[in-house]
Amino acid sequence: MQLAERGRRTLTVDASHGIASENIPESATAQGREIHDIELRKVAALLKTLDEKDIAQTDIVAHSEGAIYGVMAALLRPERFRNLVLVDPAGMVGEDTQTRLVKGAALDLSLQMARIYKKRKLTSCSLRSKNLD
Repeated sequence: MQLAERGRRTLTVDASHGIASENIPESATAQGREIHDIELRKVAALLKTLDEKDIAQTDIVAHSEGAIYGVMAALLRPERFRNLVLVDPAGMVGEDTQTRLVKGAALDLSLQMARIYKKRKLTSCSLRSKNLD
């Protein structure tokens, strides 16, 4: 039976290249910080689609590279996703498991956000010292 016949709405998201940082929706930021890496821009495309379609919560089926962005989107906005189904997720080789993939993505995302925070914190300190002179 097809999903539509069961009353399920389906959307596909094509993560376009070149999403400008000023066009990344608020739902694709973590604690107000813009996301700059290309992988996270694709996550932004996914979250932007949900915003534009006024979808508060959804299930996601993600294949290959899309599984990476589905996991990252769920890490950034867990309240938006009920279930994740990963089909042949990219990055899994040999004895890898989905648990290792999710842990690795979470660690990578945490490190990226820490680098962004550190960079902005240093910029803020520099600006303050200039204003004191």
